[in-house]
Amino acid sequence: MFDKKEYNKKYRQLHKDEINVYTKQWRKDNPDKVKQSNKKWGLITHPKWNPITSPINNPRRLNYKGKQIYLKENPRTGICSSCGKGVGEGIKKTSIHHIQYHDDNPLKDTIELCSGCHRKETCRLRREGK
Repeated sequence: MFDKKEYNKKYRQLHKDEINVYTKQWRKDNPDKVKQSNKKWGLITHPKWNPITSPINNPRRLNYKGKQIYLKENPRTGICSSCGKGVGEGIKKTSIHHIQYHDDNPLKDTIELCSGCHRKETCRLRREGK
C-alpha cells in the first residue's frame, strides 16, 4: 500500500538541500506572497516575539540576582571563556556567569560561557554546595 505521508517525508529528507535553495529563492522573488502567508498562518509578526528584535535576546540584558538589568553597552565578546568557541562556531549565543555577586558592579567577577559550559559550571557549583 502506498503511504503518501511517508513518501513525502523520505523525499524531503533526500532532497533537503535542493528544497532549501528553491525555497530561499522563491522567498526572495515573492516577498509580498511571503508577507501574506505569514499573516494568514500567524507567523512571527509581533516585534515582542520576533527573535531578532525581541528584548529576550538583547545582548545587553543581564540576569543579576533574579532581576534583569539592561546595560549601556554589550558586555559580551561572543567567545566562551572555557572552551574558546565563538558564536557561529557551533554555539548560538553566550551567557554571562557570575563567579561572585557584587552589588556595586554587576559585571565584576563574571565570565562569558557558552550554554554547554555554563550548564556544566552551574552543575559543578551545585554539587559542591556553593
